[in-house]
Amino acid sequence: MIRASNVLFEDITFDLNDAQPAELAFEFGLNFYESADFTSQADLTNGAFQPGTSLFGRIAPKSALAASLEFSVGKCTVEDTSISQSLDILDQCPVDGTAFQFRDLQSDQSTVQFSFEGFVFPTSADDTTIDVTCAVNIYSGVDGGNDGGVEKFLVMIKSDITASFIINQDGSETTFASINAATSNYATASQSAVVQDKLHIFGGTTNDWEDSNKIARLDDCTFVELPYRLYWHYQYDHAVLSISDNSKALICFQSTYDGFDECEVFTGSSLEPIGSSLRTSYPHWGGQLGFYNGQPTTVSTLPNPPHAFGYQKVETLTESGWIELEDHPMHIYGHALIGVGNDLLMIGGYDNSNLAIVTDVWRLSDNVWSQESESLKQKVYGGSAIANGNSIFIIGGLDDNSVGYSQRIDLDENDEIVGVEQIAVLDVAVRMPVLFGLSQNICVSL
Repeated sequence: MIRASNVLFEDITFDLNDAQPAELAFEFGLNFYESADFTSQADLTNGAFQPGTSLFGRIAPKSALAASLEFSVGKCTVEDTSISQSLDILDQCPVDGTAFQFRDLQSDQSTVQFSFEGFVFPTSADDTTIDVTCAVNIYSGVDGGNDGGVEKFLVMIKSDITASFIINQDGSETTFASINAATSNYATASQSAVVQDKLHIFGGTTNDWEDSNKIARLDDCTFVELPYRLYWHYQYDHAVLSISDNSKALICFQSTYDGFDECEVFTGSSLEPIGSSLRTSYPHWGGQLGFYNGQPTTVSTLPNPPHAFGYQKVETLTESGWIELEDHPMHIYGHALIGVGNDLLMIGGYDNSNLAIVTDVWRLSDNVWSQESESLKQKVYGGSAIANGNSIFIIGGLDDNSVGYSQRIDLDENDEIVGVEQIAVLDVAVRMPVLFGLSQNICVSL
């Protein structure tokens, strides 16, 4: 069923396979301003702007969009129709050489602002008129509200983006997801966080070392690479966590031999200066990140003899830097970390002492580790976890036979485990897939 709203028709409802009963029209305006403060509208007549000067544009709907809708700007073109010449200055990403940049975000509910350097074509007349047009996409916001913190759908983005899928909140049904990117392996080994209500991915192995410091944002079901680069390179087994009420992302444990203790912070539009306070005392490559007592916390590290002193170490980030907590009783890595209340759950992983993938669930509470009586139904190494309401979903990873599963841990009102279920067997095992929640079933592949 499709339901749409606009200023002409308050509600239009029709079945997916039926003809649209009335035309839907959304009007947008593109205006230019004198400066980056976007307060005084520019006079575009009589050569007010010359080649090489900055142009400041704002796109906004002429009537307010419904609360569940947002729009993104995916393409902008400069054209001289008198000589039939045009140039794209934005095609999902800013085009090199045009100095195009978004002043804030590429998508919003009310306004998108950008700037670029003015120019004319070599054969344009001195008094020619240059047209600027932009393509706008309207969609349901990925984080368009939820019901008490419970998302109705979860999306798993695989190494092959074209094989990503959407799963119902109860795990009863899956649907292929239509996620787009520059390449099908764009999210391979990336880690994700929601920053300012948008899903972002960081690092990964799209083009090996070259792209391992990339940052991309999911706009309108398409990953758009941002014009920022992480300080460090993160090829795989790094960790990312949404912090500061999802206004920032903490990215840790880069993929160089001497960088397993490095962290940095992305604000959504810039990277904060790095410093010693963001450096852990022990290596934690593959140690993941989760909240304990409301603070980012990491546990253990991958097996690497020179870094054996960090095998069972636990550290938490305070205002003054990382401090050490109680060691974990075992050397486990490839686990998932999820904060529940003031406690931290460590789920699954590989027990390096016994050389085995485990189903164990451990809890850190009052700086004491204890093993939960309830375990996963299936072994999992390298699975991703996401909290949704009173449940924790563990999706992906692999067992001894390289089989991946979807599993769910149910909690009571005191954050105690009351049940564990296996939801599904995955067709392909994927280590540490990108997971995020949706309040509406969008990005559906039809």
